[in-house]
Amino acid sequence: LKSVLNVLLQAIDEALTFTIRDHHIVIMTKEDANEALITGLYPVNDLVTFTDEKGSTFRDFDSLMELITTTIQPESWDDMGGEGSITPFEATGLDVLVIVQTADVHAECSRFFKALRRLQPDDFPKIPRKQPKSDDSSTGGMMGFGGMGGGQIDVEFKQLNDDR
Repeated sequence: LKSVLNVLLQAIDEALTFTIRDHHIVIMTKEDANEALITGLYPVNDLVTFTDEKGSTFRDFDSLMELITTTIQPESWDDMGGEGSITPFEATGLDVLVIVQTADVHAECSRFFKALRRLQPDDFPKIPRKQPKSDDSSTGGMMGFGGMGGGQIDVEFKQLNDDR
């Protein structure tokens, strides 16, 4: 359906695109679509929780957020002059990323998280790693993902994760 809609809209006017809002297809200009921001919550416990050499558990949101903002439409994030934002939210038993972005970026984020979780089987042992220094907000991209095989959260937010 996505492919058919893209072909039809391009045949009518290349400046048109579509998004899904409240389970409805909304046709709009690409300019309007790039300005329409949506807030989405992404459970990331399994992608940010690690164990160090001493067996202590810690969370590293910074590596994941840096990876997302440097690989998924980097110019769309607020630190590069765009409108989108990404914020960690830690709660007991549920760590989420709050992402405010366009529908296209949300679709890419959903695919990105699925791909990260498929990289390693569930029985892959967690690799201990060092905690990031508190004064160092950057831990170098993929460094933090050596131990992500510790399970997958199967929570789906239907309106954001529909394949568009």
